[in-house]
Amino acid sequence: MNIYKKGNEIIASNNGCPEGWVNLGFDGTITEDKIKYVIGFSAGKAVLDTAKITLDEQAEYEASIPQNLTPAQARLALLAINKLDAVEALITQESTPREAKILWEYATVFERKNQTLIDLATSLSMNKAAIDQLFIEGANL
Repeated sequence: MNIYKKGNEIIASNNGCPEGWVNLGFDGTITEDKIKYVIGFSAGKAVLDTAKITLDEQAEYEASIPQNLTPAQARLALLAINKLDAVEALITQESTPREAKILWEYATVFERKNQTLIDLATSLSMNKAAIDQLFIEGANL
């Protein structure tokens, strides 16, 4: 990809130098999906806005995670990671909030962003990544 500059604007393109723009150089590592992150050119390489890449990649990752599971999918996914018995034991504890007990027994869908479910998972030492993986695996069942 050729990197071009005009004033404070930077673009990357393989379509030739637009009129009025200055060709800063070529970087063969820049692909179509990275063009929007180019913010400069230095030492023979395109300079990328890595903070924006990280945010965009995180947003893409979040969007790829299923947001809902059926109760059967959730239970089978928990069984697969040996957490189903622990959840069922937790649900029967006196200290478990009634809302969590009702949700576990009667919900027709488990929502990934439901704070009650997040709290239950956290009490079982499941972090956000583990919850995400549970939903990914569960959606495939």
